[in-house]
Amino acid sequence: MGEKVAMEFWSVTGQGNLRALRRLCAPESPATAAIRLYGISGPTTAIGMAAGERPESLTSATWASDDSDLAGTCGFLDAGRARYNYLLRWHPDTRLVAEVLPFGSWVSARLPSPRWLFGSVSARMFDGLPEPDCDLDPVAVRLRRKVLPAHGLPLTLRCLAAWWRISGGPEFPAGRRPSVLAAAIHRMVGYRAGEAGITHDAIAALHRVTATESRAITPLLQARLRLSPEQPW
Repeated sequence: MGEKVAMEFWSVTGQGNLRALRRLCAPESPATAAIRLYGISGPTTAIGMAAGERPESLTSATWASDDSDLAGTCGFLDAGRARYNYLLRWHPDTRLVAEVLPFGSWVSARLPSPRWLFGSVSARMFDGLPEPDCDLDPVAVRLRRKVLPAHGLPLTLRCLAAWWRISGGPEFPAGRRPSVLAAAIHRMVGYRAGEAGITHDAIAALHRVTATESRAITPLLQARLRLSPEQPW
């Protein structure tokens, strides 16, 4: 089943069929966040492909994990002369893709650092990415500007998925400073991902707020997000 998921996903991406690609991604997931942020190039950007490259052929292997509700299919994606690792994390019941990652082995709620990737792929996880294909609200702007250069695209997409999952709710209190919200989301999602250096003080300083402010809003956000090992974004 995983091989069919990968084949359909990358075929639709290569064909440039954005509507079909959206249907293959789980709602409110990092995969959907990648498409919202970068359009049809969201999946290829997420695995570190250079601008303008399209997937041409692939290999795949699938694993199930006891510590996650998601299955994983990984392999190599060929784009002309270049070859890229990919990992799709997807729901076995619906076959919808939840996350697209540039790694070649199993990943659960915890993310390895993309700094350990090779060469240009690692660099493209932090810099030189396409401009957003959508208008970003003030919190999303801050998440993209702060999480991306510090911790890379995989965590940025998880943070955006978490924020967009709750940002439109009518019960969300108004008047919260965007930088405080972004700092709290960054710390909460980064902590679940096991990213090094994710402390209240460090992340608050990065977003130029106080740790007291980000701590104060964290219970409210957690009540909405209900982050857990099974729901890390």
